[in-house]
Parts: sequence; structure tokens; C-alpha cells
Amino acid sequence: GKTLQTISLLAYLREFRKIRGPHLIIVPKSTLGNWMNEIKRFCPAIHAVRFHGNAEQREATKAALSPASKPPFDAVVTSYEMVIKEKAFFRRYHWRYVIIDEAHRIKNENSVLSRVVRLMKTDYRLLITGTPLQNNLHELWALLNFLLPEVFSSGACGTCCVDGRKMPIPWAGGLCWCCVAGQPSPIHLAIASLHLLRNWAGAHVHERPRRPRLIVPTPRIAAER
Repeated sequence: GKTLQTISLLAYLREFRKIRGPHLIIVPKSTLGNWMNEIKRFCPAIHAVRFHGNAEQREATKAALSPASKPPFDAVVTSYEMVIKEKAFFRRYHWRYVIIDEAHRIKNENSVLSRVVRLMKTDYRLLITGTPLQNNLHELWALLNFLLPEVFSSGACGTCCVDGRKMPIPWAGGLCWCCVAGQPSPIHLAIASLHLLRNWAGAHVHERPRRPRLIVPTPRIAAER
């Protein structure tokens, strides 16, 4: 689902906005093949290049990614390890989108991968993750800081102690997380709602048909008597 939604975004940019990229898609090594197959299946017009392999293979791929390459590439699909090894090469480009699959890999802002991806020149950033993060506010802040460093910056005025560490709360106007969670003002709620979206089952119950309930009694077998 998340992969297809991302491909749909790139297809929309290409077909309707005439934006071909280049895009950098960073994924786990185990899903590289799947990403390439899904792009070829759902939007073969996107010229995606798989960047992975030994030093000799990587040099050949770099040559194929030169500005004079024909046809020009739209997206590069690579792994976390390759981004770290070839960070100097990837920093040469100005990417339209930097997309990170399984984004909880950068939940620690001090990890090598997290520091490297923050160096990439890009217009937009997109994180894809299905891992719940709401139980750790610092991890959530780390992802938001990557997406919007100018909003969730480390030099913010508000701080709060989370897991024994100080965490910036840039939009809280000097309040800590405890204050915001306890008595949030309308402006705090309005700003937070721009970044956080959760679907509550109760909000959509009226849109669903009632679930049928069927009770079928069964006799006990001899071993149960």
C-alpha cells in the first residue's frame, strides 16, 4: 500500500505537473527488488535506476547517472548502506524528493544514516513507515525534525524532558510537552493538527454498515465432555 501510494505520487508529478525528478528513494536492501518491480509494474514510464552492488558495479551505475545519460533518469532506488557509502556522490545532485522507506530507521537523530540523509540537497522529503511511534515522543520529534527542520528545530525555545533527555518543542511557545498535553491552547492544537493525523474508529462508525453477528451452536465432542 505505502509503496503504491509513493509511486502514485511520482506518477502524478510526472504526468500532470511535468516534474520528472530526480527523486532519491532509500529503502531496506531486502526490498530493493520489490521497489523496482512495483515501479515497472504500475508506472513503467518512470525511469528508475537501481543503485547497489560492489565498487565496480557502483561505478558503472554512476556513469549511467551522469547528466548526459540517455534517457535521463527519473529516480534512483538504493539502500541505507549505499547512501552511507556513497554519500559524496548523492550529495552532488539536487533531488526533487528524498523518500525513505521504513523511516523508523532514522528515529535516532544521531545515527549515521540520520546524519547522512540530512545532508542531501532536496526540495521535499517524504517518510514512509508503518511502525507506531506515538509511545516515544523523542522518536516522533526526530522524524518531524527531518521533515520540517525549520519548524521542529533543535534550537527551539521550548524544551521538555523526555526519557531523561531535553527535547525541543518549537511550536509550543515556551510550554513543555506536559503542558501542551494537559491544557493545549487552540493555536497549539491548530498548528499540531497540520503535522499529526490520526484516524479514530469512532469518527467513522456511522459510515460503516452494521456488522452481522451469527451464533452457530456446536455440540461438544467426546473428549470435551
